[in-house]
Amino acid sequence: QRRFILCTSNENNICRDITLTRLRGVIEQEERPASLKYLRVDFIPTSGRLYYEYSDELLKHMRELIELETGSVCTAGGKAALVLSDEELAQLLDSSRLSGCRRLYMHSDLLMDASQSQFLRERGITVCRVPEYYYDETEG
Repeated sequence: QRRFILCTSNENNICRDITLTRLRGVIEQEERPASLKYLRVDFIPTSGRLYYEYSDELLKHMRELIELETGSVCTAGGKAALVLSDEELAQLLDSSRLSGCRRLYMHSDLLMDASQSQFLRERGITVCRVPEYYYDETEG
């Protein structure tokens, strides 16, 4: 039942080439259920730019941010899902990818209609908005 986050500068690729390989080996050797993610962090400058000028860059990494913050995996069949557009929402609701899903993260610009809300409620899925502080440069 161990959980941890390892942060490193990855000098000489030690995290990607050595630590990650060793952790995968331990997980496989002990035959334990585990999830292991390697995330690379980058800076997206927002100062002096309008939101629409950098929003696409942020959206590319939204899934990783939510997974890192909540400890949930946002993939098909996972306990959490993420939709960033009306098209993604419609596809998700028309598929079997909601099996096992308990939490649906949605971009704050999306609005569901009553039937979509009811559909999710009946399946016990909690709808959460992507936190606004993901977009706010003053929150760091």
